[in-house]
Amino acid sequence: MVLHQLQAKDYLAFAQRLLGREVPLPVGLLFHVAWVTFWSVAYVVLFWGKLSLRRAAALVAVLLVVALAVFFPFIGWGFIGLAVGPKVIAGTFMTHAIFAILLWALSRWAFGTTHEAPVRYPDALRRG
Repeated sequence: MVLHQLQAKDYLAFAQRLLGREVPLPVGLLFHVAWVTFWSVAYVVLFWGKLSLRRAAALVAVLLVVALAVFFPFIGWGFIGLAVGPKVIAGTFMTHAIFAILLWALSRWAFGTTHEAPVRYPDALRRG
């Protein structure tokens, strides 16, 4: 089975299992877009002080464990996807690794590497 076909099916399987009925593929893809968007924003918000590859990889490692230990059994693929086959584990690892690299690179490109907390009241305004 081609990796992109497997991914399309797992998004759809999750949406159908969650909603308890048949849904078209775009609904499953929207679930995935919402999930990825949420965690991308969470990465930027949580690690605003230092957007590093190590922190992106740590976040993605947690998401990978959740996918293998919670998501796959929920959609009927068994623990770490063994009911489907070992290629699922490799494919899931690779897509999550690519996500970590893209998340880090795009956030670094968009926001830079380090940030300071915004100054609400400059000293000149405090005196007055």
